[in-house]
Amino acid sequence: MVIDVPIRILSLGLAMVGTAFFIVTLPFALSSSSTGDAWDALVAEPFQFTFTRPLGKFDEWKSPPEESDSSKMITSE
Repeated sequence: MVIDVPIRILSLGLAMVGTAFFIVTLPFALSSSSTGDAWDALVAEPFQFTFTRPLGKFDEWKSPPEESDSSKMITSE
């Protein structure tokens, strides 16, 4: 848990750097219609890692994708 404090501070700084990169690359992202992808990669994910990650959890900090249950699938024949 002690290591988590410097990691949070470092990730906050890197989130700010990512936000600055997003602002710089915004004209290029707008021209290629990839603004949402750039926002997610450079701004949203670093801030989620900094503020919503549980303490001490570094691996698999994102919630795993939900698996589809094949018994819930409805087939029409």
